[in-house]
Amino acid sequence: LSVGMISDLPKVLILGAIAAASAFVVTILIVLVCVGLIHTTPAALRQSKLNSMSKSDTRLHDMHRLHLLKSFKLIFFPH
Repeated sequence: LSVGMISDLPKVLILGAIAAASAFVVTILIVLVCVGLIHTTPAALRQSKLNSMSKSDTRLHDMHRLHLLKSFKLIFFPH
């Protein structure tokens, strides 16, 4: 090893340590984002399923109410 290479060694080690730390931080961020997406996706699917069920239940309730109203009119107000 020459004298010039030995004097550059601390700079290279520092740059290597910074690069390794940066790669580690980026990897951790990617993992956290993926885990967050995995946990929110089933919750979002459940919520949309509940919303669609609520809407269909409301429609069924409205249909039943309309049927009862028609029956009521036919019983109490025949033509």
